[in-house]
Amino acid sequence: MMIRTVGALRTRQDSGKYRACGFVREVACVLAVCFMGLRIGACGAERSDGEGGWRERGSALDGDARACAANLAHFAALPLHMDMSSYAVAGCVVSMGALVFTADESMRHFALAQKSDDIDRWVLPWQYCGARYVAVGIAATLYTAGWGGANSRLRETGRQCLMALACASLVSLPLKVVVGRERPNENEGAFGFDHISLRNENHSFPSGHTTAAFALSTVLALRAKNAFAAAGLYTAACMTAVQRVYGDDHWLSDAMFGAVIGTACGIFTVRDSKRTGRPATLSGIELTPLMTRSGAGIGITRRF
Repeated sequence: MMIRTVGALRTRQDSGKYRACGFVREVACVLAVCFMGLRIGACGAERSDGEGGWRERGSALDGDARACAANLAHFAALPLHMDMSSYAVAGCVVSMGALVFTADESMRHFALAQKSDDIDRWVLPWQYCGARYVAVGIAATLYTAGWGGANSRLRETGRQCLMALACASLVSLPLKVVVGRERPNENEGAFGFDHISLRNENHSFPSGHTTAAFALSTVLALRAKNAFAAAGLYTAACMTAVQRVYGDDHWLSDAMFGAVIGTACGIFTVRDSKRTGRPATLSGIELTPLMTRSGAGIGITRRF
């Protein structure tokens, strides 16, 4: 009990100093990524100037909007065409999560017992890698750079990053409200729940920062097709998960499920984008995104 109380108090008092310093470092990293994206967009682009160039950019926006609608339609229909192997994998993940759940209390004690100024300095700032405004900012910058520089690959990478983050949020945010798990720093224990809660203190499961970090890293790693880039991206995502547990913001199982959700949404977005425009089907049912000047929707067709 002494470790829990002192550790939680120290987390609140000391973390602000190191998070402020870390924020500067993280902002510098984000700016570096943005600059790289702008350079890639400018140097690797096929230049399109004048009225024709803007017409092409307008067509690109329209095509990307249709691709996003297709991704969302396929994501919504995903439970309809999961096979038995997919359900088996999901069952294994849930089972592993249940085992990790039993270790949440002991892992929290261990994390709080390790706290020190040096570890705080290197671990706490990683929270910004999973902050939604940072993840969305990176994705939007990549898309804008690709769109402005007429670099279709960079633009598509940014679009897929945005869609992966959107899909991950569609899963994680409702879960936070429905599950209503108490955060560890509330000292209510790992079994503290207040279902259907809008209080941030009850939004521990799953970890939103970890979900966003893994969703973004997965898309970038798959698009980069480089082992060193993938290692760096997943290291950053894993450090985000470590920070959420070490900072007493989430339980270990919260971070684990966040990593699974983020990775799954990233993989889905990349794979689904390769078949954008082909409707999701199951037993003769087709779901097709519809976009007109008057609005957007999803067309449902049943073949007999």
